[in-house]
Amino acid sequence: MDRTTELARLLENLLRYGVVASVDHATKRCRVKTGQLLTAPLKWITLRAGSARTLWAPSLGEQVLLLSPGGDPARGCVLPALFSDAAPAPDAGPEANITLYPDGAVISYDPASHALVANLPGGGTLHVTAPAGVTVVGSLSVSDNVSVGTGATGSFTTPTGLTVECRDGIVTNIF
Repeated sequence: MDRTTELARLLENLLRYGVVASVDHATKRCRVKTGQLLTAPLKWITLRAGSARTLWAPSLGEQVLLLSPGGDPARGCVLPALFSDAAPAPDAGPEANITLYPDGAVISYDPASHALVANLPGGGTLHVTAPAGVTVVGSLSVSDNVSVGTGATGSFTTPTGLTVECRDGIVTNIF
């Protein structure tokens, strides 16, 4: 291969669009199909990989950008997250941040309305562990059953207008 042809090949390989062909969750690597090339397993780029770390594996078929230092895909890495016809951008406001999950869950924040929303599919649960406690500033509306453990202290109003007071997990007054 002459030098000009080799340089053209290396330049063409610096940046290539492709799709994720496989994901190895154990090694945190994926393979990319780009044209006739199927890469070796490569690392994907994440938001943080220092003292704070994030993990969000690319999906099979996700459109990505293959970055190949020196034009060598064997030394490349994968930049995930290009919208495509198969995976279009979520419909949201111009400043909204929204994440759609494959099970139908949606987490969004819209700075225009100051609204943080988490919608989970049927059977979804939310678990918070905060050994020092949880503080809610503002009204709290609960539209289903509430389970109160031992040590619970406070009061709440039922949908029928009754006020229930608890101390150390025991109902002390209903009026």
